[in-house]
Amino acid sequence: MHHLTSDFHGLSHPGRQKSQNEDHFFISSINRSMLIEQSSLPIEDWSTRQGTQSGKLLMVADGVGGHPDGHLAGGLAVYTAARQLLEAVDLPGYPEDQTGPSRQMLRDVLQNVEAQLQFHQGEPHMATTLTLALITWPRLTVVHVGDSRCYVKRDKELIQLTTDHTIARQLVEEGVIPPDQLEHSRWRHVLWNALGGDSQGVTPQACRFDLQAGDQVLLCTNGLYEQLDQAEIAGILGAADTCETACAALINQAVAAGGTDDITAVVGRFAHVEQDQNERPPVHQETRELVPA
Repeated sequence: MHHLTSDFHGLSHPGRQKSQNEDHFFISSINRSMLIEQSSLPIEDWSTRQGTQSGKLLMVADGVGGHPDGHLAGGLAVYTAARQLLEAVDLPGYPEDQTGPSRQMLRDVLQNVEAQLQFHQGEPHMATTLTLALITWPRLTVVHVGDSRCYVKRDKELIQLTTDHTIARQLVEEGVIPPDQLEHSRWRHVLWNALGGDSQGVTPQACRFDLQAGDQVLLCTNGLYEQLDQAEIAGILGAADTCETACAALINQAVAAGGTDDITAVVGRFAHVEQDQNERPPVHQETRELVPA
């Protein structure tokens, strides 16, 4: 018999010749629990019972460069999102659909983050990306704004779940420029969708993905993927023994490739290990593919 184990780690590296790191990351556990005080039921012991919907919250944010308070925007977005999600979750229960927190609930969290950023500024000069991933096994729910990314590595393939909210990507999707010109476009760093940067509002996008044992999840800022292609990232993730060594290797390789921007990576991995025959086996879950927002 097997049971599932997981490992998570995050790391951020400041860019060269920059006074402050504008990237931020966040990793936390979310658990549903019940402290049983008294009952007429034949419960084995009167202690805390863990619910089935425990989860993991991962976030990365990248303050938009060139804005005076870009370094503050990312930190405020991560802090506010964590607080908003805690209030939305309202432990020990939270609004959910059949398999976990709804995408609409997570969109609402980012809308609240946007409102807070607008409240803290007199003019639109605090802007940031934010990519948030909530894992309630096996469901991965991602909501994001900007050009930070979420990937899933399955076997040797690196699957990009998020779409960059840049003008260049928009031009590619509209057929104005060919895909092979995206990296050279002067619009590749210009965001049309960011938190706090525009009083007209923000458009959070969300998706779902069902994980399998052996998968790895990567959240990162553009400082990483602009230096390493998907094959290089997948190779580093596959070669690392732990999430900590994976984060260090990703950042070291990006710096060695000439990266001068802030670089942030958060990695999570899931594996089956041998389980004692007397232990209760995990409930089987089917794996489903990415569902569009």
